[in-house]
Amino acid sequence: MVQELTEQVEKIYTKAQNNKVQLLRGIDSLKRRNEQLREVELKKIRNVHRSLIRDFLNSVKLHICLRAPAHPSAEDKVQICHDKDCYFGKLAFINELTSINFSSI
Repeated sequence: MVQELTEQVEKIYTKAQNNKVQLLRGIDSLKRRNEQLREVELKKIRNVHRSLIRDFLNSVKLHICLRAPAHPSAEDKVQICHDKDCYFGKLAFINELTSINFSSI
């Protein structure tokens, strides 16, 4: 009788150990799947943000002038200003004025 009881306890213990291993594997699998779903969700959110930014940039009209020095050094940086304040815009306007032949007017 003691031997039968010992065998049953061993079977129950073995079954509990197997169930524990399967449960831990299942938990680990769920954790990995949850992490994968988070990564996919982050990628979706980033793609939506990029799409919104791309649509905005394609629809907006900015009147700016970007200038960079001809021979850049460490202190020199790209300059951004409104196109009305840009030297090149003023030069273009002056070039237009000088190209007009006033004698024919």
